[in-house]
Amino acid sequence: VTAKYFCDKLIAVSEDVRDFHIETLKLNKNKFSVLVPGINLNEFQLTDNFSLNKKKLELGIDINSFVVVVVGVLSEQKGHKYLIEAAPSILIKYPDIRFLIIGPGPLRQELEQMTKNKGVSNEFIFTGFSENLVDLLAISNVFISCSLWEGLPQTVIEAMAMNKPVIATKVGGLPELIQDGKSGILIPPSDPSAIVDSIISIRENKKIAQNLSTEGRKVVEEYFSVKVMVNKLQELYLKTLESKHG
Repeated sequence: VTAKYFCDKLIAVSEDVRDFHIETLKLNKNKFSVLVPGINLNEFQLTDNFSLNKKKLELGIDINSFVVVVVGVLSEQKGHKYLIEAAPSILIKYPDIRFLIIGPGPLRQELEQMTKNKGVSNEFIFTGFSENLVDLLAISNVFISCSLWEGLPQTVIEAMAMNKPVIATKVGGLPELIQDGKSGILIPPSDPSAIVDSIISIRENKKIAQNLSTEGRKVVEEYFSVKVMVNKLQELYLKTLESKHG
């Protein structure tokens, strides 16, 4: 509320977030600018001594397994339960798939119990909090975000930077980040059947997976690097000064 009266410019991480706050705070649209978060692409490179097979074995994953990775707090917002609901149908067709769930959160015990109830607990690995996300993303074959609502999640950008095909729900700023069928796959929220179809499509078609990975990385390089963000922030700052001082 304070920002409504004392700020010359407000920055939102996505158009969806901007529009929400314009409606909520009854702000003039011109007061807002959209500036997407930037990442340091150099941080998303593997060290020379990294071993894909060794990392898989450390986590109890067979080296030939196809790995689906989710990163996020274990909360209702992130929609993990829909992935668990989808898992039995996926595993019937491809029993080599493993689900790596990265992140802490209040629903961990409930979600672990749910995997047991569904008979898929052996195929789910809960890591808790991890300081080394790059190594965990490296062993993934596909990254999925099942969120029910979002701003513009950094983890999706990071997965794209790691050349991973991304599946994400069509919520918040994600449609601004992902062009469906080109730089990723967008699915409806709360839809286990869509999760099944999208994961199986990537599992079955290496060309689709490669194209999504390549295009996703291009999007990050063009729009979401730290260099791009800094340049846009500087431009916004200078324009704001000019408008105030003529």
